[in-house]
Amino acid sequence: MHNAAFEAEAAEPEAVEADTPGGQSTPSTKAMIKTLNLIDRKLSKLKTRSYLNCFRRCEVRLLLTFKHYFDRDGDGRVTLEEILTDEVTASSNVCQEELMTQHLPIFTATQVGLCIGLWMVFAIKKNSFLGVCGLDSLFEDQTNMQVHDDCKDTRSQLWRWLTYQYSHMGLAHLMTNSLIVIILGVPLEGFHGSWRFAGIFNIGVLCGSLGFIVSNPHAKVVGMSGGCYALMGMHLADLLINFAEKKYRSITILGLLTLACVDVASYALKTGDDTTSYSSHIGGVTGGLLFGVLFQRNLRVRKCERVLQVISAVVAAMAIVFCLMWFLHWPPRSIWDITPWCWARQVSNHSLFGTARYVCVRCYSLECVQQWEQQLHKQKVDPWICGKRGLWYYTEP
Repeated sequence: MHNAAFEAEAAEPEAVEADTPGGQSTPSTKAMIKTLNLIDRKLSKLKTRSYLNCFRRCEVRLLLTFKHYFDRDGDGRVTLEEILTDEVTASSNVCQEELMTQHLPIFTATQVGLCIGLWMVFAIKKNSFLGVCGLDSLFEDQTNMQVHDDCKDTRSQLWRWLTYQYSHMGLAHLMTNSLIVIILGVPLEGFHGSWRFAGIFNIGVLCGSLGFIVSNPHAKVVGMSGGCYALMGMHLADLLINFAEKKYRSITILGLLTLACVDVASYALKTGDDTTSYSSHIGGVTGGLLFGVLFQRNLRVRKCERVLQVISAVVAAMAIVFCLMWFLHWPPRSIWDITPWCWARQVSNHSLFGTARYVCVRCYSLECVQQWEQQLHKQKVDPWICGKRGLWYYTEP
């Protein structure tokens, strides 16, 4: 008995296409494609029959149901991408990172090459591998990060917030930062892409500047440490939003913990000769974490991750507003010592202090500076040493 209505239902199916990026597929997906093609050929043979009994009708319905299960967008075609989507969702053993296109580390190579190139050129020109070299050698004292220079206000020179990353204090500083960028940056850029990676890296550099402004505005900073630590924050953000899909989770966690322990130990053992800006490190890792949660690629968005993004946006906005408000204060002050000043020296005057040893003095007005500049025995001093050892003898009221 001929059933015209059922023949319409079992219309000839479309061929299965494998239009996935790069044409790559796993053995399991190849087997699935082969199975679906067999189903198509079976349906075509059944349609050409002059009669369809009850058994045949049930067989056709079963085959159609099997095919329609994989037809996610309902266009009559089953693509390899739709099968891969089902595989990733159903199997926890397949990491989605393996299915993503890997980008070339263009920004990582450019950033490291530019910093090393600038440093080497001017170090060779100066015939010295010590001291600050890089972009600051080309524009002397115009590209490092600073808020003031002996009460000379440099807050309007906003380019410093980014340009300080292209100068470094010595070969060890340069190579350490470059190694961190390569090790942490290559996998991140490969997964998230160059534009997204470069954006968050430079946001980390800016956040490093904000951390420096709040914590240590009386010093000067060079180096791309803010961006380096932003990469640590990006890896943390990746663990938060892509934990279930991420490959090598244990290695990533172990590496981040190791770097954190080294940094904490370095700070605990800090001496007066240590010029490391830990405030820039904290600003960089915070910026990388918060903006990473907001803008990094998320393989599978969950409701809790949307909540986490909202929290990150609020915290980032509040932190930026706080730092900018702190930046507007003049004379500058540190969050650890809210006494305002912009000029510091150590002075020796037995008749004035009753001792021949050097003591620390600080001022914020021109009159105070001129008064202490008249002293014969004076020299520059690291404010950290004066504060740490309690050597501030005079502070302008």
